[in-house]
Amino acid sequence: MIDTDGMMIVFTVNANVTDPNGDPLRYHLMFSSKYINQSTGLSNATFTQTGATSFSVTAPEVLGTWKVYLCLLIALRR
Repeated sequence: MIDTDGMMIVFTVNANVTDPNGDPLRYHLMFSSKYINQSTGLSNATFTQTGATSFSVTAPEVLGTWKVYLCLLIALRR
């Protein structure tokens, strides 16, 4: 979404996640546009990890109700 000044809108996502075994965690953020165009797929979000479990996310350019998904990948230690 672009605000009235033509600037991209960025918002923050914070998560409170840890792995009980201390395995490294990786994250990926995605959007669902189901409420905009009935799509059942997910699209990649542009984001930057700003802290251990916080992210700065660029909002989609299309106005509407979007769901944001935080996908968590665990790299198991062997």
